[in-house]
Amino acid sequence: MLLFNNTTTKLLDYTLTDELGDFYFSSLPFGEYIVDAEKAGFSSYPSPLITLSPEHKNESGVVLQISQQKIAISIDPIPSEEIFTTVFPNPASAEINIPYSNPLLLSSQLEIFDLFGNHVMSYNIPITKTSSTIKLDIIKLKSGLYFGQIITSNQTIHFRFVKR
Repeated sequence: MLLFNNTTTKLLDYTLTDELGDFYFSSLPFGEYIVDAEKAGFSSYPSPLITLSPEHKNESGVVLQISQQKIAISIDPIPSEEIFTTVFPNPASAEINIPYSNPLLLSSQLEIFDLFGNHVMSYNIPITKTSSTIKLDIIKLKSGLYFGQIITSNQTIHFRFVKR
């Protein structure tokens, strides 16, 4: 794992991952960083810009994914204090079920993002029931890790899933 300045012109530090793929850079000063990875024969996709500040002292949601001769670093958009739900089946190949509760019958929007943060799908959730399971067709998505969110006017519910 490589740690660069915000323009990737200067290598600041490096480390190895442990057996679970976890890695750490400790005692970093506040500033902007980019994380990248190297593996022989693999194409590399570095992280988006990571900013450390007095309000945001660390970044614990950095995700390393290795597949099909590609290595990618992304930032998990799900902060630990946020509301999240578990989808099923996970991994899935054609459809996922997302448990959902909307007791105030508020307008809701579902958004799906790929590993690189690209918006890949939107869905307007009908205001019909206070609670249900949303069945979402994912057959057209490419294989990989996806992040989703259901946004209402008073909360955002996060989820993630793997498309086979």
